[in-house]
Amino acid sequence: MKVAGKTCDQRALNMLVVDDNEGVLTVLERYLSGQGLLVETCRDGLSAADLLCGARGRFDAVLVDIQMPGLNGCELLRHIRDLDAKAHQHTPVLALTGTTELPTNQGFDAILRKPFQFDNLVPRILAAITLS
Repeated sequence: MKVAGKTCDQRALNMLVVDDNEGVLTVLERYLSGQGLLVETCRDGLSAADLLCGARGRFDAVLVDIQMPGLNGCELLRHIRDLDAKAHQHTPVLALTGTTELPTNQGFDAILRKPFQFDNLVPRILAAITLS
């Protein structure tokens, strides 16, 4: 598949999906896996932060809900950016939100509104990866 003029093989991509809503996690995992992506999930920001600390470079992108109890999506993003700075890399982070208020200047590579449209989901992920 070509994204932004570059070829990106979605079948080789590893995604981390973080959301406190089990239903959203299940739907995203099934859909993205069905599209050929390798998907891991976490139900909260803290477990995602722990996983990412031991898995630098393992994920090609992270899809994270903004509003979660404990470590929310914006706080998780800051944690990821700190890890990125230490490793001299950039992990694309896409925000998921069901609110009408979109975060500004937070550093997300893309913001996806819930409910999201499936036909647009994988292209948005691939675009964020290709542009990073």
